[in-house]
Amino acid sequence: MSSPLPIPSVTTHDVVEDFRESTLTRYVGVASFSLMVWDHIITFPDEVEYIWYGKKGLLVYLFFLNRYLIPLSFIVNIFAYFYGGWTHESCARFVAYEGAFTMIGISVVGLMMFIRIRALYRRSWLVQGTVIVIGLAYIGVNSWLMTTHEPVFHKAFPLVDSCTMIFHPKVGSIAAASAWLPLLYDTVVVALTLYRTAGAVWTKTAGQIVRVLLQEGLLYYSVICSVTLVLTIMILGAPQGLRNVTAQLELCLTITMSARITLHLKRFAHMNSSLDHKSPAPHSDIAWRSLARPSRVGIRRGRIHHVERSYETSFFAMVSMNRGNGVDEEAFEGLRDGPRSHGSAVPKQVESQAGKADLE
Repeated sequence: MSSPLPIPSVTTHDVVEDFRESTLTRYVGVASFSLMVWDHIITFPDEVEYIWYGKKGLLVYLFFLNRYLIPLSFIVNIFAYFYGGWTHESCARFVAYEGAFTMIGISVVGLMMFIRIRALYRRSWLVQGTVIVIGLAYIGVNSWLMTTHEPVFHKAFPLVDSCTMIFHPKVGSIAAASAWLPLLYDTVVVALTLYRTAGAVWTKTAGQIVRVLLQEGLLYYSVICSVTLVLTIMILGAPQGLRNVTAQLELCLTITMSARITLHLKRFAHMNSSLDHKSPAPHSDIAWRSLARPSRVGIRRGRIHHVERSYETSFFAMVSMNRGNGVDEEAFEGLRDGPRSHGSAVPKQVESQAGKADLE
């Protein structure tokens, strides 16, 4: 008859370390959630004014998904950190929930970023395809890593009891891909946004929305990059109970800052709409023009047979130009009112704005 397995002895050091790791996990979780809720409260009036009563689209529905579903799911995570009635089996079942909602939140933000990249690079399938491949790589790798999830093992159980997720040690350094793949995606997105907008901002020919995209994108990246780098290092070298603690902060900051970007874009859209209805000329020296896409000219055997003109009043189709800034305003007028001759040119800066209608 086999004897029961020996129970490993628990030292005072084990109890202290388990307690310290569990306490840090709780502190980071509560602090991250408090930051997300605080930002939600102070931006709620803008959400009501610009999102609830504004035009709806895919971007808005993704905004609502992350704005409410992820915070509600995170409440369950907070409960798991403090609940003292876990068994190893029940915690093993729960951590799948924790990891799944973290992946959903990061993936939804990634999709929102792709919508903006698609608007900036509407005609470049290579750029869009590259972003899609990196995003799918993250989803695929993280989905596989989720099959290796397990709860943090507490040597001092039941003296210290908390339920958090880590990846199985057998995956080794591959577990860090759950952090650096989203960072790679963000890096590519920010680099593409910078390439598309920095020149126009530098020469002061960019519209306000372009400046917002650049400023908000750089701010978002600087914060998320810092947190994700820390998370990558901790997954590779931190004690088992602290490996994924920064993932809570990464998730909450990602949700918070992506919501901020969406609200800022909607606010500027609303401001511009108000200007359009109040006066044809703004008080400043910036003139806002409405253009959805260039006129379609049908040419057959060297002759113009028909001209199809299409207009749109959405904010993201607008172009701001400052007289004397080097933009061919006469050509722009020809584009807005229809081609004046066979040789009418379409300025590249103006034409590139057409894709931004998808952002609204």
